[in-house]
Formats: sequence, structure tokens, C-alpha cells
Amino acid sequence: MSAKVSRRSFLQGAGLAAAAGAASAVIGCAPGTNSDAASEQKTDASVSSPDRSWEVKPEAITDFEDTVDAEVVVIGAGLSGMATACSAAQQGLSVVVVEKAASIGPSRTFGGVSSRIMDEAGIKVDRSTAQAHWHNICASRDDEDLVNRFFDISGEAMNWMIDICEKHGGTVAQLPFNAENSKLYFEYRTQHICTGGEGAEEGASSSNIMLYDECQELGVRFAFESPAVQLIQESDKTVTGCVCETSDGFVAYRASKAVVLAAGDIGGDLEMVQEYCPIVAPLVEHGMTIYESPVNTGDGHKMGLWAGGVMQDAPLPPMIHPEIYCKCSPGSSMAVNKEGRRFFNEGTWMQGRSLHIMKQSDFEAYWIFDGNWHEGYLKGLEVGGGIWWSGFNDEAVAIEEWEGYIDKGLAWKADTLEELADKMGVDKENFLDSVKRYNSFVEEGEDLDYHKDPVLMSAYSQPPFYGLKVGASLLVVVGGLKVDLDSRVLTAEGVAIPNLFAVGNCQGGLFANDYPLVIPGCSVGRCIAFGYELGKYLASA
Repeated sequence: MSAKVSRRSFLQGAGLAAAAGAASAVIGCAPGTNSDAASEQKTDASVSSPDRSWEVKPEAITDFEDTVDAEVVVIGAGLSGMATACSAAQQGLSVVVVEKAASIGPSRTFGGVSSRIMDEAGIKVDRSTAQAHWHNICASRDDEDLVNRFFDISGEAMNWMIDICEKHGGTVAQLPFNAENSKLYFEYRTQHICTGGEGAEEGASSSNIMLYDECQELGVRFAFESPAVQLIQESDKTVTGCVCETSDGFVAYRASKAVVLAAGDIGGDLEMVQEYCPIVAPLVEHGMTIYESPVNTGDGHKMGLWAGGVMQDAPLPPMIHPEIYCKCSPGSSMAVNKEGRRFFNEGTWMQGRSLHIMKQSDFEAYWIFDGNWHEGYLKGLEVGGGIWWSGFNDEAVAIEEWEGYIDKGLAWKADTLEELADKMGVDKENFLDSVKRYNSFVEEGEDLDYHKDPVLMSAYSQPPFYGLKVGASLLVVVGGLKVDLDSRVLTAEGVAIPNLFAVGNCQGGLFANDYPLVIPGCSVGRCIAFGYELGKYLASA
């Protein structure tokens, strides 16, 4: 859900304070060019490859239609940029947000280590356990100091976000994800969602709209459809602004205290994905991404690199959801591929399920249910129930959703397994053999193929039978520029570039190898946490 420009009168130059003066030097950022050939994967992403399009800096732009002054210029109106802008404005700083798209970024659920809502529900995160799981999932390639920082600041930032949501008419609640008893993975119940409030569609997540409302009250200025294309950098490397391209020409936004890179991830630039996160390059190449028209093309990463920053070591970690086609993959059910064969232990976590699906033909699979599916689902919640699992508590609502998928040709319903195989178009003999073997494991109490927890297994015997098509899809690549604990962008020597900061998916180090769902919603939660802290830091610097 994003706030449309027509909903309010966004400022796009008119009324913004103007001042004379041109940049003494400009560091450029050109849009990435897609390449059909995958680049060779580097173990150190700071090592340059001369054939990468973003290594070539464009000519400096010096002819401006207008110049706008502020203390803080934030590049990007997603959640991390909006949190930074809101926090800085609350501290009395003058802030301008420039955004590539025509509206603020989409809201998503957010998670953190603690909040007053979690406290009221008696939910406590054991920090030592949670961080151990986090580091394990990240293969110890994450920046442990940065992770510690997130755990330190998350609670205060979560309460700050909840306060803003409630102030502007939103309602914040927890989502029912829970996998604290799983033998294969571990997820705390930490994910929150804000719904309601002015301008939000019914039932839609509206946290970023609430931040926008607060920013409007605080006098934050916005320039939409104004993509940042270059940073303004002085001879001493201090970043003093950025250049945006508008329909009327180039506008220079000069910042006396900070330029904040909050321009999203690299997922919309195939060449960057091939270089830094090749495992999801096929998804990008085939359009299997959450965002149909991605604006997140690594613009902030490129500007940071050209200013002298470096990326965290590759490969970067992706966030992958089984969200294409049918939004359904509870680990208490059986999955088969297009060949009709079972291919993994379905009881694993959401990222694991997505990665296994990616290995199949056309990156898709089929989730199978029978008439007794809900009984088995409820039984499995004791040791499962994580993200993309816990949304099926209401059987009637789930079946209604499946019927909608059937109408779209993405799911099928049949009275027999033979008929279901025909409707799905999978190999019937393989499929029937797979179901028969699965049922025998249920009877014997042991999965001899993939050793799935028997509690998560139920026999397929009761019609009607359902088959739902699921596909892996890329949400974002959660990796970026190396930063210090104050979100300052660092050079290869570990020196902070003056006045240049990175938050959200432009910021690297917090995640590595894989996305750690031990704290569900932590990616969006860190956007809020580090944005909130950065606003306070800039006021004190």
C-alpha cells in the first residue's frame, strides 16, 4: 500500500527554499544496465571488475534549474528514509526527502526485539539465543557489532513507531507467527502490523503512511518523481548534496549536515544482482519479483560506491518468499514438483522452502491438501507455525482464498488424487507413488526420505483434494554498503565519508548469507530502528 500523490499536495520544487551556488565537484550515479551474462562471483565485493556498468562515472552535472537547501537530504521515501526524515525533523532539523517514484514506498509489517505490545502479551526474546540463531543463519558473516546495535535500539524504536501509528489513527497488532518449538528453525513472535488511519485502504498495512502524516506536520518537504542521479562531493570527500533529475531539468539539493542513502535494494538491476546476489538472478530475469515495476535499482549503492564507499562482502543475502501464484506453503503439508515427485523436507522455514522451490523446473511446485488438512495443520503448529505458515487458522477463510485461486487457474480441486494429478498437469504415476509413499511414512511414524517431523505429517485419504501452485519470488536483496554503528558509509580503509549515511537496504552488514527470520520482520524493523537513531544522531552531531 502506498500513498498516492493525488491524496495530498506533494511539494515538487515549488515552495522549496532556493539558494544560489553550484557544486565544486560532483560524484555521479548512472542507472545500471542489464546484462545477459552473469558476472563471476567475487568473495570480496569491494574488488572492482572493469566490465561492470556502474564502475563508469557519468559526466558531472553542473547546470541546474534550481537549488534547494536543507540540513538533511534523504534519498528515498521508503520506510527507512521516512523514519530518518521523521526522526530528524522531530529533533528540529530541516529535512527534504527526494523520491524516484510518484509516491511514498509501500508499507510492510515490522518486527523488533521488543515493544510495549510484546510486553503486554508476555512475549520475551532471549537475546543470547536469538543472536546465536541470527549469526548461525548468517554463517557468522554478519557484522556482530551492528547486530548488537540493532538489539540495543530496537525496543525504543518500535515503541516510537507504534506511538506515531496510533497518533494518526492507525491500529498496531501482532501477527501470529510463532515457531519457538520447531526442531529445524526458530522464530519469535515479533512481527507487528499497522492498519487503518487516514488514507489507508481497509486492512492494508499503513505504517509508512503514518510516518508521512507525521512528517507533514513537522514540515518535511518532499520532491516526488525526482530520482537522485549524482551525489555532490567536495574535494575533501565531504558529501554536500545530491542532484535529482526532474521533468523540468536537474535540481541540486544541498545538505549542510547529511545526505542519507535510503534508495532501496538492488533487486531491480539484473546486472547488480548477477554480481552481488547471483542465486536470485534467475528470478529477476524471469520477472518473479514481488514488485512488478521495481524502482529499486541499486541507485543508492552506486552513489555510495562512487563517493568512495564499499559494499559488504558478497554474496549478499536475499529475502525470498513463496509468494508468486498462491500464497501458501504450510510445512504440515506435502509438496511435489512438476514431475510429481516430493523433493524436500517441507517442515523447514520460509526461506528454506523458497530456495528448494527455486531448484525445481520453472521455479515452482504444488502444495497438496486433502479434506482433513486443517486437523493436521493445527497438530503441526506445536512445532511449526512460522512465516507463511500461521495464516491458516481459520479453515473457512483459507478455503475461500483457495477457491479464488481456482478461479484464476492457479489451484485445482478434485474428488480423487488421480483427477487432481490430471488437473495439475504433473506426472500422474510419480504423483500417486509419492502420495502412497508419504502415507506409508505417516503410518510407520518415520519419514525415510527427508526425515520430516512426524508431528507435521498426515495421510492423504479424505476428499476433496487440493493442489495449489506456488513459486519462489524475490522480495529484496538485504545487503549494501559497509557502515559504522552510526550508519556512516565507510571506505575500504574503514574511514567514514563525511556527511554520507546509509539506512535500509542501502546499509550492509546486519545480514549476510541468508535472511535471519529468528526475528520476523527484522528487515523492516531495522529500517525503523536505524532511521530513528540516525535522526537523533544528526541532531547531536
